[in-house]
Amino acid sequence: MSIIIPSLDEIAKRALAIIESSTADAIQTDTGIIKSLTIPANTLFLDGQILKLMMRGTKTGTVETKTIQTKFAGNLLDNLSLVSADIGWLVEVIIIRSSASTARGTIINYTNGISSSSLNTAAGFSLAGLDFSASQTFELSVSASSGTSNVTHSLSFAEAVR
Repeated sequence: MSIIIPSLDEIAKRALAIIESSTADAIQTDTGIIKSLTIPANTLFLDGQILKLMMRGTKTGTVETKTIQTKFAGNLLDNLSLVSADIGWLVEVIIIRSSASTARGTIINYTNGISSSSLNTAAGFSLAGLDFSASQTFELSVSASSGTSNVTHSLSFAEAVR
């Protein structure tokens, strides 16, 4: 059995745009935005085009609940609760344009890091009232009632594909 790995040229041919590729750390202890991406206007200009986003980070400190909220165009897609003292997290989102004002998609949340990841939640969603001819915002925010744990965003990647 052989594994075929696409070349960078082949990946570039399928990608419409690499919107974000970042390894900069952002830390949030209290409630607030940990990462925000602006998806440029007309990134998804045809029905069936796909926006893929991935963000990764950690929660360090004490055993207390911090919640990561994932939003697109102001719509809450899902919540990911982080309870353990030291835990890794990964959020993957796929958004498919259905029409000029609607989309559907899937969000998958993992916890416990990449090497020993556990599926936390997987959910499908539908969005209405969008305007793909205008820029849209993808946002991760942290919700916390109290405590001193840090939630760190350490990697994000977003691309629009055919």
